[in-house]
Amino acid sequence: MTALDQESQFLEAFCKQHELPQLPNEITVPSFSDSGSAECKPMLLATVDDIALAAHGLDQTIDQLVDQLHALRRVYRLARASGAKGADYVVESLCQHEEVCL
Repeated sequence: MTALDQESQFLEAFCKQHELPQLPNEITVPSFSDSGSAECKPMLLATVDDIALAAHGLDQTIDQLVDQLHALRRVYRLARASGAKGADYVVESLCQHEEVCL
């Protein structure tokens, strides 16, 4: 049995013991430089800093998704409040009922 096999078995047992079924086999380590691209790394080769950077990257993605969700909910509520029905085009409906400075 190789060291990699032993580490793989350890990680599997560790995840089971600590109830971490969502722990991915690979993580994406974002690059924070302008020219760099994200790097996918197997958990077996991830450093502590890699984990921190991957978590930070996921936090940024979650923030963007939450912002989009809030914006969509607000537009939905405004459209419904202006009388829009389900099949109406949102922008068209809002244009008819909202005053917006252009």
